[in-house]
Amino acid sequence: MTNDVAFNRSNGVFNFVNDNDELAQRIKILLGTNLGEIPWDRTKGFDQNNIIRNGKQIHVIETAITEYLKKQLNTFVEVKVTSITHHDNRVTDMAIDINLKHQQVQKIQVIGGEANGNDQ
Repeated sequence: MTNDVAFNRSNGVFNFVNDNDELAQRIKILLGTNLGEIPWDRTKGFDQNNIIRNGKQIHVIETAITEYLKKQLNTFVEVKVTSITHHDNRVTDMAIDINLKHQQVQKIQVIGGEANGNDQ
């Protein structure tokens, strides 16, 4: 554990995250960093256009995420999109299950979800 913290909006306190939360946080950061977004290395990041362009083709989204996370996480096995919501032809909410070697499946809200108080 690296002693990462998460802000709890309901009580205004910073809490240390556990191993599962830390992994979920890492995956959200990996998928939330758009390709070319990091100024000192424009080759890093996930091409989020794959989700934008293919929002209704879940298998295409799963393939894009799989290809990216296989390069980033040496324990990555598979991803499954468990829910996806569109508004005006744009993905507004997306949850995934991530399967990693020797670990429980991680359920992660990767797009949206803030309205329900889930800060993971």
